[in-house]
Formats: sequence, structure tokens, C-alpha cells
Amino acid sequence: MTLPGFRISGMRAVGAAVLAAGTLTAGLPTMASADPGDYTTKVIVKNRTGEVMVLTHSQVTDGEWIQYPPETIASNGIGRMSTASSEDEGGTGGTVTYETDYGDVVIYWNDPDTSDKNDFKCDAPDELTCSTIGSPNGQHPILNVDIFD
Repeated sequence: MTLPGFRISGMRAVGAAVLAAGTLTAGLPTMASADPGDYTTKVIVKNRTGEVMVLTHSQVTDGEWIQYPPETIASNGIGRMSTASSEDEGGTGGTVTYETDYGDVVIYWNDPDTSDKNDFKCDAPDELTCSTIGSPNGQHPILNVDIFD
């Protein structure tokens, strides 16, 4: 079966018009909003103790993991993890718990998508010192956690 020449030309013209319309529409500016992953938080844990820290709990409270926390952090080692927003205009946050011979070390972070400041905390047993340094503002903070005995 063959189609008349004008019918094929017409089909090509329609296809070209649809393609051109799609290309033009894709180039139009849109309202600015956060895309998934616009909010990220990197967490760097420096274990400055003589103990191996063992992960017992991890949870993303807002968003998703983009780098899972390590199962262990060696004595005088470094552990890295990261979370990101997973929805339009979403923030990100999480918590991890590492077990030591002295008890649990709990690290918490929250990078909201609002004008609220970022929140970072570290709770450790009395025998350990835990300090956090992170940016109080911004969409891409890096949280540094130092744990000493």
C-alpha cells in the first residue's frame, strides 16, 4: 500500500510542527522552585577516640540518603554521609547513632527549606566530648562532627 505524496508531506509537516512546539515550550522560563536535591547536607564525623564506633541506627527524617553512613568508623578515622531533599521545596535532615564502649553517640541535622536556621546536634556519653561545626544558613551545609575521649 502506498500513500499519495501530498499525504506523506502533510504527515511530515505535522510531525515537524509538533517537534518545534515541544522545543519552544521547553525553552520557556518557569517559576523558580526547589528541585529534588536542591537541599543537601554533608556530614563528616571525625572519631578522635581510641574506639571503633559501630552504627546502630540511621534515619533520614526529611529527604533521602545520597551517601549512606558507614557501618563503622575506625579509631582515629573519618566517616562521611549525606542527605538531600527529595521533593520540590523540601529540606533535608537525618539522625545516626553510633555505639561505643561508653554508650551511644547520636548525631542529628536538619536543613529546612524555610527561613529557619539549620540545626546540628551531637549527644555523647559523659566520657566523650562531641562538638559540631556547621553553617547556620544555606542550602548546602557541611556538618563537621569531632568526637574526643
